[in-house]
Amino acid sequence: GIPVVYLFHKPKTMVENSAVILPNLFEGTYLAIRELLALGCRRVSMFCDQRDYAANAYNGYQCALEESGITPHPEDVFLTHSLYSSKARQLTREALKHGFPYDGIFTASERITIGVMGALFDAGKQVPRDFLVIGYGNLRIFDYGLLSIPMVRLPVVAMAEAAVSTLLGLIEGRSGIKRELIFHVTLQSQKGKSTM
Repeated sequence: GIPVVYLFHKPKTMVENSAVILPNLFEGTYLAIRELLALGCRRVSMFCDQRDYAANAYNGYQCALEESGITPHPEDVFLTHSLYSSKARQLTREALKHGFPYDGIFTASERITIGVMGALFDAGKQVPRDFLVIGYGNLRIFDYGLLSIPMVRLPVVAMAEAAVSTLLGLIEGRSGIKRELIFHVTLQSQKGKSTM
């Protein structure tokens, strides 16, 4: 009976008296894949979480490719863990060893982005010379100009405010509390340009 607000990820089973605040992962993935294709990529891979909510990322990936007349292939999606950059780094290293026929890469979390970029640098690859990469999340190193790739940015402040407001509403027993809030994301280049 204790009020709970889940932020960023929705659990498989929602407890009673709970709510969830999410970024729109479908929208973010769709924007990223469309941008990679617009930049000239013809085979785009995606590194995303292996857990259930990654289905939203895959749906956005599939939709963007199909709209451009490209058939999605399951082998182009690499499943890792969004919380461990080391797992994404190892997965990328292995993929590079066995041939990596992609010119575009989308990474569906901050830590996945760090892991994939680390493996590319370890292999002597340069971005954007060898691959175009778009990440997902609000990496501080991006803000300081230390990571020069486009990023899907999340409205973290607005989501945090909504989480606190929702939790207070649940505690106070207010009626009309939305149990699921999904926030729009934006695609921002390293030069600060945003698109929706």
